[in-house]
Amino acid sequence: MVTSFLPNCQSIAVQTRRKIRRFKCTFWGFRAIRVYLTFGLLFVLLSARIHDPLLVELPFPTYAVISPAQAEAGLKANVAAGVLPTDIQFPVTGNLTTRFSAFHPGIDILASTGTSIYPYGSGKVVATRFEDIGLGRSIVIDHGEGLLSEYGHLSVIMVKPGDNVGMDTVIGEVGSTGRSTGSHVHLEITDQGKRVDPLRYLPNE
Repeated sequence: MVTSFLPNCQSIAVQTRRKIRRFKCTFWGFRAIRVYLTFGLLFVLLSARIHDPLLVELPFPTYAVISPAQAEAGLKANVAAGVLPTDIQFPVTGNLTTRFSAFHPGIDILASTGTSIYPYGSGKVVATRFEDIGLGRSIVIDHGEGLLSEYGHLSVIMVKPGDNVGMDTVIGEVGSTGRSTGSHVHLEITDQGKRVDPLRYLPNE
């Protein structure tokens, strides 16, 4: 009886240790999943646009990418119809560092901090924003006929909603606010509620 009882005890002990190991693995697995989910939720929340209540908010149009061919056709149609501003320009002079894509709905132009920024064309300031993570300090200008331009990562904003701006109006200064790796201007163009490639709406020079 004693000899048969001891193997049974050993077998039970082995099975118990295995169950404990499985329990620990499951426990720590759930802990890891919970940690990942928590950090994932925090990342999503922090990535959302956080606006300064002192600045005016303008709901941004739904993101939609159109092809270069569609943008080119739209540009030609706008030029023919006289919809685009009579004069258009780059906001600053500098090297193009990042182009338009599905993951980057604008272009980045390298410039030194403090460089004056001019509007893409004449229009009316409809919003100024501040985002802790996104575009930092930014300005939105309405050029009429559904055409908007936005300038991001500014160090200083020199206009306010309601201001009319011309080609020679300094609207702000270059900076690196928000999510930025260096001093530059982020330019977005929105046509009829869709973000389009700004290079299709800028002078060729």
